[in-house]
Amino acid sequence: FDPLCPDSRDAWPPLRRAADHFGARRVAVVVHLFPLPYHSSSFIACRSIHTVHKLNASAVYPLLEKFFKYQESYYNTPTYTKTRAAVVAKIANNLVAPVIGEANLAAYRAGFNDSRSDQAARISFKFGCARGVTGTPYYFVNGIPLGDLDFPLDYDKWVSTLDPLVGKM
Repeated sequence: FDPLCPDSRDAWPPLRRAADHFGARRVAVVVHLFPLPYHSSSFIACRSIHTVHKLNASAVYPLLEKFFKYQESYYNTPTYTKTRAAVVAKIANNLVAPVIGEANLAAYRAGFNDSRSDQAARISFKFGCARGVTGTPYYFVNGIPLGDLDFPLDYDKWVSTLDPLVGKM
């Protein structure tokens, strides 16, 4: 998923609903970030999520959902004339702070500026490329790509895809 990709945004609710349907004890959803180079500020968004993950792993999905909800403010045109620092500050103040709290913003900023968050975002991209991902969303179930399904997958398609696998558990 790319936090600034409209297709990823639209694909998330039915996937999350299907995961909730089966419950965390039966289905685990792992999102690998894939910052698409043609979505401006996508790398910054992915780096932000990796940084938040280091601070509080349970805040990752709420932050991803914030990116999806306010995507239009960070996706392409609104950020073209802004400096990278301005985009990072806007993301920190408007998206990250409400999720992790103002008290944790200093730790977030320090983590964001650490080379490890940069490396994590780069590895996310390479991880997807190594598996043949060319766009988002791109799905794998138990490591197998779902390349032959109609996209985006709606809730019913997710349930019908996962039900035979979960039923055997």
